[in-house]
Amino acid sequence: MLSIFVDNNFIAGNSISGNGPDSDPGTTVPTGIDVFSDSTGGAAPITGVVIIGNTIKNEGIDIAVKTPGGVDAHLNNFFGDIGIDNLGTGSVNATMNWWKCSGGPSSNGCTSFAGSGVQVAPWLTQPSH
Repeated sequence: MLSIFVDNNFIAGNSISGNGPDSDPGTTVPTGIDVFSDSTGGAAPITGVVIIGNTIKNEGIDIAVKTPGGVDAHLNNFFGDIGIDNLGTGSVNATMNWWKCSGGPSSNGCTSFAGSGVQVAPWLTQPSH
């Protein structure tokens, strides 16, 4: 069996807008960034991914994560309905992000997050760039 490891990657400094849904993690809405490992199919967990300094607009989910490994997402500007959706069993450190308003994730008018294992506090009270 061939094993491919995609650990310790940076996704940095992008403007992402208007993607379509990505069927890999099971999303049905437009998704900006997708970190997906089919661990039930025998793929290795993805670990060490850092998502930093991105602006994501016009997406249903800004960042979808489905891996048993850990993902870090910081200094991003989320403008979608859901900023982070943790669809897997791993953890997502999503501190220091802008969630479309100064009230923080899931506040009235702000972007929300979904799934367990998502750390969001503290958050930014103004866009990161």
